[in-house]
Amino acid sequence: MALLGWTSETGQEYLPHGELEKVFDVERCSKSPSLFDVFKKVKEEDKEKTDFNSLPLSALADQLNPKSKLNWLSNKYIRDSDITKLCAEVIPFIKDNKGIPEEIKNANNETLQSILESIRVYLDRLSQAPDYISEFFNNDIVIENEDARTIATAGNAGLVIKTFHKLLASENPTNSDAYKALIEKTGAETGEKGKNLYMPIRVATTGKAHGLELPILFNLLGQEKLKYRIGVICREIGLAI
Repeated sequence: MALLGWTSETGQEYLPHGELEKVFDVERCSKSPSLFDVFKKVKEEDKEKTDFNSLPLSALADQLNPKSKLNWLSNKYIRDSDITKLCAEVIPFIKDNKGIPEEIKNANNETLQSILESIRVYLDRLSQAPDYISEFFNNDIVIENEDARTIATAGNAGLVIKTFHKLLASENPTNSDAYKALIEKTGAETGEKGKNLYMPIRVATTGKAHGLELPILFNLLGQEKLKYRIGVICREIGLAI
């Protein structure tokens, strides 16, 4: 709210951990009307049909402009929050999610802390966290749509998937850098790079065409779960590995 018609002397907009309270000065407030526009633009013909006051919180969140200053600030605070505090704040959003094990739903759980540490950069609000967190515990993956299926079956995708699976089974990656190197080695063996390398591997391991950075995701999932997931997707698309 302080940014509505006010700026710090340095022009800094993100002031974490109580800094805002120290530097805020009402004398620097502008007399001009201010606007903090956080919602997507509504088409002229839909304006009378849209009543933001009557929308439940979940529906209201869907109306937020992803590029709004509010989302930007929220993401900055989520990135910089103490991880145990952040875990405690995310518990209400995951407590009823059946895709997340009950033992994980504890602010001091090391697995939850590791996952949240990895995904916090992607979060503009904590209501987005359950989908990301449940991804780590989902073994019953399927290809989410025809676009993802095309990625996994077109061109050289089959060779990329088989090569990555072979290297995954023969090596022992233990951190994100090792998984990144494994993907790069797959590219060197198949001659593929960029989207033609990463996208088939993503679909083969998640069923989706979008999501977390693969090395980060892979390190949290682990080698055995990755091999299992690839097997599931390969059976769905009829690819022998």
